[in-house]
Amino acid sequence: MPFLASALDPSGMEARLHEAVAPFLNTGSRESGVASLRSLRESGKSEDEISADEASPRNRRESGGAPFRSLRESGKSEVSRDETSASEDSARNRRESVGLEGESTREERAENFPTPDPPLPTPRSDRRERPALRLAGIRVVRHKPGKRCLIEYDIEVSEDGSLHREAPRSGAGLIEYDGEMSGGESFLTVIGKVRARGVDAKSHIVQRGLWEGGFDDGGRFAVPRPLGEIPELHMWLQKKEPGTMATEMLAGPDGERLARGVAELAHELHTRGVAPLRKPHTMDDELRILHERLPLVSEEKPGWRGRVDRILAACRSLGESVPEPKKVPIHRDFYADQILVDGEKLRLLDFDLYCGGDPALDIGNFIAHVTEHSMRTLGTPDASIESEHAMEARFAELSGERVRGAVRVYAALTLARHIHISRRIPERRRFTAGLLELCEERLLVGGGRRVFGI
Repeated sequence: MPFLASALDPSGMEARLHEAVAPFLNTGSRESGVASLRSLRESGKSEDEISADEASPRNRRESGGAPFRSLRESGKSEVSRDETSASEDSARNRRESVGLEGESTREERAENFPTPDPPLPTPRSDRRERPALRLAGIRVVRHKPGKRCLIEYDIEVSEDGSLHREAPRSGAGLIEYDGEMSGGESFLTVIGKVRARGVDAKSHIVQRGLWEGGFDDGGRFAVPRPLGEIPELHMWLQKKEPGTMATEMLAGPDGERLARGVAELAHELHTRGVAPLRKPHTMDDELRILHERLPLVSEEKPGWRGRVDRILAACRSLGESVPEPKKVPIHRDFYADQILVDGEKLRLLDFDLYCGGDPALDIGNFIAHVTEHSMRTLGTPDASIESEHAMEARFAELSGERVRGAVRVYAALTLARHIHISRRIPERRRFTAGLLELCEERLLVGGGRRVFGI
C-alpha cells in the first residue's frame, strides 16, 4: 500500500502514533526522541552522508511521487482544490524552487558556529507505563502532489489505559496535553510532516536541537514540541501548538509591540540557535534566485522586459554594496505566517531552510512580506509602516546600527522576488503591476535612496 494512503488509514495509524508519540507523553521527559540528534553529534557524518541516509531504502520508495499522485487521483475528500491552492501559497512552494546541495561538513559548521550543542536530557529511571492513545480524527491540511503533505491527527490520551470511544465533536476545542497528566483523559493534535523522498531528518534534528537548547515551553520564545518519526511513512511528528498567526496582528493596535517582539525572537535565534545542517546562504545566492525567477515574468509579459531588467540591475548593485557579514544561524523563511502568537509567547515554525547567513536577511524578508501583504489585503503598502519601523529599530538596537542598511537591502530584494511569486499564485496576479511599480519606486528613484531611507 502506498505510504501516504497508509498515513490516512486510521486502522494502522493508531498503532504507529502510539509508538512515535507515547514515549514523549509518558512523563514529560524527552529522552526517547533525541536519539537522532545524539547520533548525529557522535557520528561526525558529513552532510553528504546524512543525505545518503535520508535517501536510503528505509526512507525511499522506488515509486517516487506515485503515492502522492495516487492520493490526488483517488478523490479522497480530505484534499480539496482550496487546500491544493493553499499549498501553492505556502512557504514550501518557495523552498522547493531553491537548491540546497553541497552543504558544509560538521567540522566546518563547528568552526563557523561556535554555539555549543544544547544539553541532552538525562533519561529518567522512573518510567511509567505509556499512556493509552486513541486516534480520533485525521485531516489533510496541505498537500503538494509529488512532494509534501501536512496531516493533522487528533489523539485522545488516557494515562490509566481507559478511553472513551466517542471522538471529540467537530469544532470542539482540543485540550492541549502537556505530558504530565495526573489521571483522566485529554486530547492533543499532532502534525505529521510527510516528504516524498524520505523523512526530512535535517529539519527534525534542528527543531529538536532548538527545543532541547531552550526554545521550549519554559520561555518566551519557543518552537513546536518535536515528537517521533514514522520512517516507513516518510513522516516526522510535532505537537500542534496553540496561537494565532502574527500576519493579521501586525496592522492592529498592538502591532508595534508585536513587531519589536518578533525582532527579539530573531535575535534570540541568531545568537542561540543550533549549528545548521544546510550550507550557508549568501548574497550571491539571493541575487541568483532573483536572476533565475524574474526573467520568467518577462517571458510571460514581454512588454515588462525592460522594466524587469532595470529592477534586476538595481538589485544587483544594491546587493553588491552590502558588506560580507559574520554568518549566524538564520531561519531564511522568516515571515509573519511562521510565527504563532500565544499571549506573550512567540512560537517559530518550519525550519526547512534553516542555515547560516546574514542575520539582516531574516528581518528584511519579514518586513518585505509585511509590505506585500499590506498592499494586497489593506490597499496600501504602508498600512503597517509603523510596525515595520519598530521591528527594524529594535533589531538595530539589539544587533548594532550597522545592520540597518543590510536589512533595507534584503527587504528590497525580497519585494522584487514577490513580483515572480505573484505570477505563480493565480489570486495574486492582479497585484503584479502594483508590485512592479513599488519596486521601481524603491529601487530606481534617486538611485535607490528610498531603500536606504535617505
